Amino acid sequence: MAIDTADDGRVLSLPFQAEEMSYVRMRPADLARLFGVSRGRVSQWIKAGQITQYADGTIDPSRAASELVKNCDVNRLRARPFRPLKKELDHVRGQLATLRDDRDHLAARLEQARRMCRLYLETDAWLERFAELLAEHVSEPALQSAFDQAGTEAAERSTAALIAKADPELRPVLRELLMEADQ
Repeated sequence: MAIDTADDGRVLSLPFQAEEMSYVRMRPADLARLFGVSRGRVSQWIKAGQITQYADGTIDPSRAASELVKNCDVNRLRARPFRPLKKELDHVRGQLATLRDDRDHLAARLEQARRMCRLYLETDAWLERFAELLAEHVSEPALQSAFDQAGTEAAERSTAALIAKADPELRPVLRELLMEADQ
């Protein structure tokens, strides 16, 4: 009991086997009974080009169902076979909306982590340049001692501050990225 949708090829439920009905053709009145709609509604679908009628006046029900799914808004179809399809489609749309929200949330968190890493790398580059300038103007032993002490304290404070400012869920990822950057 399945039929493909036009957009993504996802298999959705119908109350008859589309594969078994592929060789069957029926009159519009029979299709109307099968779909639980009026004969006039089937005629409207034919005239609007939403379903195909063969030269002998018959309609392939499987093809008609596929064409209706592709050519019509399934939510507006009142035909009985499409009720389960409408429910399933609503469920899938709800899941899609949830996944899009999750994706947007994760993208925002990733951007925050990238900003924090850029800040860390900029600070690291600034400290390296500062050390170079100090080396030019201060004796080596005094510079080494002061730089080691200040660098250790600054690194501990700046790393801790960066991590403390981050989203609590991002902190483990940020710690890992900072450790990789140090190596």
